[in-house]
Amino acid sequence: MSLLRVVVLVSVSLVGAAAKAQAPKDNPIVAVSQKLGEKGFVTTPPPKTSPLVFKPTDRFFVRPFLTSLYGEGKDRDALEKATLSVIEAFENSAKEAKIANDGSAALAFSVALLYAVVYSAEVEQGAIEELTNRFRASFDVPAVRDASDRHKQEFYEWALASAGMVIAMAAGAESPEQIGKVQALATVQIKSLIGADVANLVLKGKTATLIPAKKKADGGGS
Repeated sequence: MSLLRVVVLVSVSLVGAAAKAQAPKDNPIVAVSQKLGEKGFVTTPPPKTSPLVFKPTDRFFVRPFLTSLYGEGKDRDALEKATLSVIEAFENSAKEAKIANDGSAALAFSVALLYAVVYSAEVEQGAIEELTNRFRASFDVPAVRDASDRHKQEFYEWALASAGMVIAMAAGAESPEQIGKVQALATVQIKSLIGADVANLVLKGKTATLIPAKKKADGGGS
């Protein structure tokens, strides 16, 4: 059995709770992101420049994040290698698309990947692009625009690591039980990233919709 398959066997309730608890502390962008589920996306056009573009330094969040969940050792090392491969795949594509170092694009990619895991269905590129625009518009607030490059990079790495970890686990899942655990973890990670239940998020065709939690609770959602 591979190391990744061993990792998949870890209780999803423990991993999910730990992952949620390990969101970056005192990061103003995280605070805004985790409240998106309350009101949904804004409908205004996205700004010309993403409020989450940053000047990068060396990667600093991914390893501590995974270590906080798994500690030191071969399990962490195997998961880190697989997680970084997912992140690097996004970054290579982002460079080609000229959206590198943009937390909005990283979050859209991550949420779309997690959504695809939950529903075992590919998300169309048009929906990912619209999701990116919705994030850019929703994050166009002073708390995000004025955040430091370090906070923006931390948010970017957190979003990508949260999804990359799940994709790495999905690659090692074989049994229906293991697949179910990975899907449950993907659901937890979406909630952690944007404060929304996956049932309130709809990625279809070229659209990206987030039903506000209050509207859903009041019976306004479908």
